[in-house]
Amino acid sequence: MALSALTRKFGMTVALTHRDFRLYYAGYVSSVTGMQMFMVVQVWLVFELTGSALQLGLVGLARALPAVVLGLAGGVAADKVNKRYLLMATTMGVAAAYLVLATLVLTGVVQVWHILAIVFITSAFQAFDQPSRQAIFPHLIDRRNLMSAVALNSAIHPGTRIFAPIIAGLLIDHLGVPRVGAATVIYMVSGAYLVFTYMMFRVYLPPIERVGAGNPIQELRDGFRYILDRPVYRILVGSSFISAFFGMAHITLIPVFAQSLLGEASGSGIALLLSSA
Repeated sequence: MALSALTRKFGMTVALTHRDFRLYYAGYVSSVTGMQMFMVVQVWLVFELTGSALQLGLVGLARALPAVVLGLAGGVAADKVNKRYLLMATTMGVAAAYLVLATLVLTGVVQVWHILAIVFITSAFQAFDQPSRQAIFPHLIDRRNLMSAVALNSAIHPGTRIFAPIIAGLLIDHLGVPRVGAATVIYMVSGAYLVFTYMMFRVYLPPIERVGAGNPIQELRDGFRYILDRPVYRILVGSSFISAFFGMAHITLIPVFAQSLLGEASGSGIALLLSSA
């Protein structure tokens, strides 16, 4: 009866009545907001340095390659180690990488290969980060509130994409010279990931039975076999891969569209096109 009354009162936000999920969710919103801000600054920087669509394509490749190659390994790692510690380690690694890039931009020595390297490194960290994020939150709530948690998590990416790029674009254009604004945005992104690290430090994660020691290569093969043997999973995984690989390619090319449609690839112009989606 008490749970039913709580559900009626809070509706789809009932999962936020759980302290640990609330901490996790606040950190998740912070880190995704930072990620959306970085989407603007990374493509603005590369296009500002080179004016090349090909170089923008290499940014997409640097982000996609670790995600594809290491994604399954990240899932295996999430099964074998403490998910909370793994999330803390990966988000601190991402924050440190962005801190380095921000300093390179602020000091005026940044080059395209620096950006590509940082994008590659952070994508590698996130390949281990994402499976743990997806696996951890059901353990932070009452299972009867799972749909509320799923709905709240699903709203984070499209929700933050509305305002986070605009903030980044305005800072790039109006906070001193553009390079200073870009560096400030990246420092903020680094801080956003540290917020998530801190929130996970405060979260209490109940003991979770982990997969015993085994051959990780064999487990990867078993994962492939499991997907290939089941038509539904083949369709779901295949369509997700195609959507991510082709459907999101326009994001890295946004400066080219901004230059063509708006007359300049300013931070605000890039942000406007990203947020409009």
